[in-house]
Amino acid sequence: MAILEWSASCSVGVAAIDAEHKHFFALLNRLYDSVIDGSANNATTRALADEVLDYVITHSRHEEEILEAARYPGLDEMRRQHATMQATVTDFRRRLAENHGVTLELANYLLEWTLRHVLKEDKKCGAFLNAAGIR
Repeated sequence: MAILEWSASCSVGVAAIDAEHKHFFALLNRLYDSVIDGSANNATTRALADEVLDYVITHSRHEEEILEAARYPGLDEMRRQHATMQATVTDFRRRLAENHGVTLELANYLLEWTLRHVLKEDKKCGAFLNAAGIR
């Protein structure tokens, strides 16, 4: 069951960013499915959580590179938001490694953060990038 579905309303209008967001949505759905089916503490779920966490970091860096190249005026704030999220994700990774069973908490955090960030902050970035001719 998909907890997070991609739709046109999620698009920021930049193909590279949208493709990464779609992939991230799919990863989050796989993580949720794993948590819901009761296997949240097994090695497969922990590996999937690591994959999600790694992708968060990779995507944030890529998004920042695009914004930096376009001279996005809100880049410092975007970096701050990404850094805060990455610190939280790093803490989740540590807790997962210590077998603290935080997978559902992690999945919920990522879901809420992603929806809030994509639908608000990334939409602003997308409008700026589109105005600069970046699609």
